[in-house]
Amino acid sequence: MRSLNKGVFFIVLIAILGGILVARSNFFRFNSTPQLIDRLPESDYLVRLKSLQFSKEINPILFKYKLPIREFASPDFMLGQAKHHGINIQTAAYLFFNEARDEWGALVKLNDSSKVINGIDRFRKNTALTDSSTDEVRIFHFNELNIKIAYEKNYLFIYSGNSFTKRLSEVQHVKSGEVRPLWKRFLKKKEYRKEHLVVYSESEAIKSWGFDYGLFAHDNDTVGLHIKCFLHTKVPHGLVKKTKALGLPRTDQDSKAIELHISPKIKESETGKKMIGKLHEMGKKISFPTRAFFDDWGGDLSFREGGVVNSTQRIITSEFDENFNVREVIKNERIQVPGYTAAFNTNSNGNVFINSLFGKGLLRSEDQKLRFLFSPLLSMKHEDSFYIFTSASRFPTLIANPGNYIVWEYEGTPVNLRLGKVKRKSIELQIDFPVKPLINYLQRTKSRKKKG
Repeated sequence: MRSLNKGVFFIVLIAILGGILVARSNFFRFNSTPQLIDRLPESDYLVRLKSLQFSKEINPILFKYKLPIREFASPDFMLGQAKHHGINIQTAAYLFFNEARDEWGALVKLNDSSKVINGIDRFRKNTALTDSSTDEVRIFHFNELNIKIAYEKNYLFIYSGNSFTKRLSEVQHVKSGEVRPLWKRFLKKKEYRKEHLVVYSESEAIKSWGFDYGLFAHDNDTVGLHIKCFLHTKVPHGLVKKTKALGLPRTDQDSKAIELHISPKIKESETGKKMIGKLHEMGKKISFPTRAFFDDWGGDLSFREGGVVNSTQRIITSEFDENFNVREVIKNERIQVPGYTAAFNTNSNGNVFINSLFGKGLLRSEDQKLRFLFSPLLSMKHEDSFYIFTSASRFPTLIANPGNYIVWEYEGTPVNLRLGKVKRKSIELQIDFPVKPLINYLQRTKSRKKKG
C-alpha cells in the first residue's frame, strides 16, 4: 500500500512539472491561430469600427437626403453581401492611417475565405487588377484605385499606400496574444468603449498641443453631426474653468464668436506652455505678441464678428459762409459698419500688451479711434480690468458666465466647438456642425472626380 501511494505521488509530481514546462514553452500559444487584433499594424491614427451598428446610426441621414448610396449602406444589405462574400461584419473591423493621409489600411474578419473571390470577380469585370498571389496568401492589386487586397483563411487586409509588402508582413507574421503596444493601449481605454466608430491617436499632432493621446467618436441626428473628443495628459494640464467670468452676449448675427474663460495660471503648466507655443506660431503670421498677451491676461476673452452695427464717422467738408468764404465744417455722420467687438481682462500690466500692439503696428490711431489691422474703426474702453473694443456706437454690457466655446463660420457653415468636462488630466471637447453642407461638399468632390 505504501509503495502504491509513492507511485501515485510521483505520477502527480511528474504531471505538475510537465505542465509547468509546457506552459513556459508557450506550446499552446505557439500553435493557436492569431486573432484579428494580433495582426493590426500601428500608425498615427487607429480606428475601431462596428460596421452594422454604425450603418444603423447614419442610415436616417442617408435616407433624409436621398443619397444614392443609402440602399447599399443599409444594415440588411450590408449583412447579406458580407455573408455572400464570407466576411464577418458582426464583429469589429480595424483601420489605421498616417498623419500625411497617404497611407491607410483595414482588417476585417473572414468566416469563409473561399467566398471572397466572388467579390473579386465582380470587380474584375469593371476595373483592371493584377493577381500576385502566393501559396500563403491571395493578393490582388486594383491599380486604378491604388488599393491592394490580401487575404488568408481568417482575415481580409485592404491597403492603400507605398509600403504594402512591409505592412502585409506585419499582418502575416505574428503570434497569438501579442497585440502591438499602441493597439493594446487603445483597446484598454474605457472612454467611448460603447461607441460604434472610435479613433485613437498618440500622433505628433496630438502631443504638440501637450496631450499624450486623444480619443474621438461621434453622435448624429438627421440635422447635425457631433464630434466628441477626449484629450488626456500624463500630468495635470493646468486648464481650469473660471467659476466667475464676464463675456459678451451672443446674437444671431454672429458669424464668428469666441468665449474663453479659464484660469490664467495655465501658462505655468507644461501643457499650457505647449498650447501657448502653438498659438504663438499661428500669431507670428501677423506678428501678434501672443506670449505678451498670456503674460498679462486675466483669463477672460470674448470676440464677436458678424452683421452690421450703427456707428459714427467724422467727416470734414468745405462750405461757403454768407460772405462766400470757404470754411471747414466737421460733422458726425451715422453709418453702418461690419460688427466687431472684443473684450478681455488683464492684470496690472495690461497697458504693456496694448502698447506692444501699437509698437508692432497692429493697432493704430485714426480719426480719434483705433483700427486693428483691416478692421473697421473701433472705440476702446478700459474699465476695471477689462479692455473693450467695438465698431458699434455704444459699448456692449458684459454678461456673467457666458460659457466656453468657439463658433467659426467656414465657407458659410457654422462650426461650434464647446469645452465640456475638465478634469486634472483630461479635457472633453465637442464639435458640432450641420450635416447638409458636409453632404453637399462630398457630392461636389465626387462630381469633380468624375469629370477629372
